[in-house]
Amino acid sequence: MNRAIWPNRFWRRSGLVALTISSIFSGGSLASADSGVSPLVSTAVLGYRGSSQHSGQYAVAGPQSLRVDWYVAGVDDVNAPVAIRADGTIYTLSTDGVLRALSSSGTELWTSQLGTRSYGSPVLTREGDLVLVGDQKGRVRAWNATDGTGVWVSANYGQVLGAVTIGKYDFIWFLANNNRLVALKPDGTEETVVTLPADGIGTPTVTADGTVVIATIDGRVRRFSPNGDPMTWETALPAAPTTSVVIGSNGNLYVGANTEMVAIAPNSPAILWRKSIGTPIHSEPAVGLDGAVYFGANDGKVYAISAEGQTRWSDQTGAPVVSSPAIDTLGNVYIGSGDSIVYGYTPNGKRIATFRAFDAVNSAVVIGPNGNLYVGSRDNRLYALRDNTRNFASSPADRIGGDLIRDQATGMVYVVINGKRSHVPDPVTLARLGAGSKAPINATPEELAKVPVSAPIPSLLDGSIISSSTGAVYRIANGERVPVPEGAANATTAPDQVIRTLPLSVSDGRVMKGT
Repeated sequence: MNRAIWPNRFWRRSGLVALTISSIFSGGSLASADSGVSPLVSTAVLGYRGSSQHSGQYAVAGPQSLRVDWYVAGVDDVNAPVAIRADGTIYTLSTDGVLRALSSSGTELWTSQLGTRSYGSPVLTREGDLVLVGDQKGRVRAWNATDGTGVWVSANYGQVLGAVTIGKYDFIWFLANNNRLVALKPDGTEETVVTLPADGIGTPTVTADGTVVIATIDGRVRRFSPNGDPMTWETALPAAPTTSVVIGSNGNLYVGANTEMVAIAPNSPAILWRKSIGTPIHSEPAVGLDGAVYFGANDGKVYAISAEGQTRWSDQTGAPVVSSPAIDTLGNVYIGSGDSIVYGYTPNGKRIATFRAFDAVNSAVVIGPNGNLYVGSRDNRLYALRDNTRNFASSPADRIGGDLIRDQATGMVYVVINGKRSHVPDPVTLARLGAGSKAPINATPEELAKVPVSAPIPSLLDGSIISSSTGAVYRIANGERVPVPEGAANATTAPDQVIRTLPLSVSDGRVMKGT
C-alpha cells in the first residue's frame, strides 16, 4: 500500500482518477497529461467524448437519478458534446455556429459567432489554454479558453467533417471533404495533408502510441503513423462505416458499419468479431473497462455487446437512438434518444434514471468531473443533469452521511458515523456511499486523533459479502445488495447505516417483512 490508500496499479487498471475522487485522496491536485494516468479518462473533458480515443469512458460516478441542475437555451439545436476545462469551464457549440463558455453553474462567460454552421464539437488543447472548433467553411479556429479572444484561424480546407482530435506532437487532426486527412501544428499552420481514396467520416481517433485511425466511406478503417505518413494498414469492413472509430482500454477498435458493430484487433487489420443487429447504427459506441460495447440504433434500442461480441442486453426506447453513450466509473451507461428522453442503465441493463427534454436528445452524453451529465437537445438547450438523491452531508440517521475527513499525513479518508471515523477502503465504495463528489475536511494527525476510531467500512465492490447487525447477509451486485438467504461464513459485518444506504435488490414474488 502507498500513502494514497490504494496501490497505483489499482488506479491505473480501473481508471478511477476522477477529479471528484482523486481530489479527495490527493488534496485536490490534478493529474497531468504525462502522469501515467490512462488516456481514456481525465480530470477534465478535453477531447471529443472525453479523450482522443472517444471511448465515452469517464472516471467519475454518474448520477443515480436525474434532475435539472441548470440549462442554457440558444436558438438552434445543441447536438455537439461539450468540452470541460480543469477549472470547470464548460464549452458548448450549437448548430448555428455559436460557441459558448459557461461556468460550472451555467453562467455565460463569453460567446463567439463562427459566422457559419458547424457540425463539429469544441475540443480543448492538452494544456486547456485553447478551445478549437472546425466549421462548414473548412476552417479550424482557436480561441483563448479563458476570455474567448481569437488566437488563430487555419487555412480553408473546404469543409471540416467532424470534431478535431489532438494527437502526438500536439498535432491537430481532422477530416476534410475532397478525400483529405489534415494535420495542423499547434499554431494552426499546416503540418501535412494526406490524400485518401475516399472521404472520411466523423472524427479521427488517436491510439496511445499516436497512431491516427479513421474510417472512410469506401468501407475501410485506415491507420497512419503519428505524422500521417505512411499508412500502416487498412481493414475492409462489411459495409460503409456509419460511425467514427473508437478505441477501448484493451486497444481494440470499434466502428459501426451500417447494421453491424465491428471489433478490430489493436495491432493488426484482423476483424475480431462482427455483430449484426439488423438496423442501421449511427450511435458511436462507448466501451467499458471490461470490453463491453454500448450503443444505440435506428430501431430505437440501446444495445450492450460483450467483449466477445455476444448480446448482453437491449432496451427499447421510443424513437431512433443516434446519441452516443457515456459510461461512468461504476459501469453505469447514459444515453439520449429521439423520444426526448435521457436514459441511465446499470451495467446489466436495469434502468436507473430517466429525464425528459422537450425534443430529441441526439448529442453524445458527457459526464463532468462533478458527476453531472451534460447533454444537448433539439429543443435548443444544453442541460446539466445532477443526482436527485439525498444530500450526503444532511443524511437521515438511518443512512450513512455526514463529514469526510482526510488524513493529511497518510492520505487515508474516513467517513464519520455516530461521531466515530471509519476508513473508506476504495473509490468505488466511496461513490456507492453517495460521497464521491463531497469534498473532505483535511485534518492533521493531531486533529484526527481527537475523533474516535471505529471499524473500517467493508469494500462494496461487486462480489463483496456483507452482513448487518441482525445477521442478514447480502452480496453486492451492480451496486445493490442482494439477499443471501443461506448466509455466508465469510461475510464482513457492516454498520447498519451502510447496509441501508445501498439499494435492496429483490426478485418479483419475494415476500419482505419490514422492521
